[in-house]
Amino acid sequence: MKFIARKGAPNIPLELIEAQETGNLVFFCGAGVSYAAGLPEFAGLVNNVYDSLGEEKLNPEAKAIKAGLYDRALGLLEARIIGDNEQGVNLVRRAIVDELTIADGADLQNHKAILQLSKTANRKYRLVTTNVDHGFLKVDPAIRGMIDAAPKLPVPKPHKWTSVVHLHGIIDNDDQNGEQLIFTSGDFGSAYLTERWASKFVTELFSHFTVLFVGYSVNDPVIRYMTDAIAAERLRGYEVFKQPYVVAHTTPSQRSENENTWRAMGIEPVLYTYSHNNLYNTLKEWGNYIRDGLNAKARIVIKEAPVAPLPPYDQNPSVIQLIDVLSEKTKPNQENVTGYPAKIFSELDNPPAPIEWLPVLHEKGLLSIASQSNLVSPVNCSSYESNLLSPNKISFNLWYWLLRHLENDTLIRWIIDQGSCLHPGLKSIIERHINSNPPQELYLRFWKIVTSQIM
Repeated sequence: MKFIARKGAPNIPLELIEAQETGNLVFFCGAGVSYAAGLPEFAGLVNNVYDSLGEEKLNPEAKAIKAGLYDRALGLLEARIIGDNEQGVNLVRRAIVDELTIADGADLQNHKAILQLSKTANRKYRLVTTNVDHGFLKVDPAIRGMIDAAPKLPVPKPHKWTSVVHLHGIIDNDDQNGEQLIFTSGDFGSAYLTERWASKFVTELFSHFTVLFVGYSVNDPVIRYMTDAIAAERLRGYEVFKQPYVVAHTTPSQRSENENTWRAMGIEPVLYTYSHNNLYNTLKEWGNYIRDGLNAKARIVIKEAPVAPLPPYDQNPSVIQLIDVLSEKTKPNQENVTGYPAKIFSELDNPPAPIEWLPVLHEKGLLSIASQSNLVSPVNCSSYESNLLSPNKISFNLWYWLLRHLENDTLIRWIIDQGSCLHPGLKSIIERHINSNPPQELYLRFWKIVTSQIM
């Protein structure tokens, strides 16, 4: 779904919308989330640390930075100058803390939107960040007691875990040297490869939740360590992982290349182009969709259904989006189908969903889904046995939409073209309706004929 009508805005898959609604989506936030708050991304952080310390980049450090190995460059710098300080103050980490301290009055709209989308059913939060700043804490100071920071991490299992996890630590006045913060290659090695407390957390997280990475680039060292850790777990025989996603920036010319790169790492990309505002305005609007108690799929129906669809239907984004929602395509089996979006569609009023949706619903088979694996025809004289199958919740609710158009000639012609023989369930629905809300006489006669027992 495109939550904002801007060129280059990301199209959020229904799988992610549904995961968020059911409490199974976890936002995994990187440095890009805090960029609008005035903080640098990893490359900028490293350069700023060198500048603030007045240090030149020695050859190995410069090579590491050029290769995008910013964690290695910081490790080399730290090892080089830590012995120069007689008071035992880690100047590199002090500089990092200074660079990543958010100023008062900073723009925290990104953090606010993500917190809104990360709210659990019990009004707490469940999200992960590799940022060490206080962005989320500044948005909602009440989460102070709901923060878990490295290396003391919770077990991320449903019904047990509700906290904001700072996977790489958080700036703490009691740790002014930043000893608990993860920034150098040595830090990452301990967290993901030797002590493995970070990789254990990520493994459990990917096993129980759908993860959406936000604020990372395709070459981000954090992503590299994480995907390497997951690959190592797979070699150990751990195969049960939910598909992770990333919403990431690209350019139009590099879209295909970046999609392939992300997928090669086992992460499904949701890409956007042009301004980063396309992402964060999308998250903000997504948060607005759920704030009023309506889930996002209901909002899609309410937004799109009153507008008559225009052909070609398979090339119309609004039509595709609404059909996907009505189809509940993310549901794995019949037992999980709710029929809720179809019910919203059928109950729209002032105006109701127009009759122009009829050929689309018919073409996509949404009026003919049986509760079993066969088709159930609402109007078909040629296959009487299939007519006796019960419709599933999607078709059953959409049949009620037909009641809104009993005085519409388009529906009349469609009924006649299909053979004028109604499914017993649809007959019953129409009979009850015309008994309490009879249409005009001419239409009433038609519906009495097609619902009569002799048809």
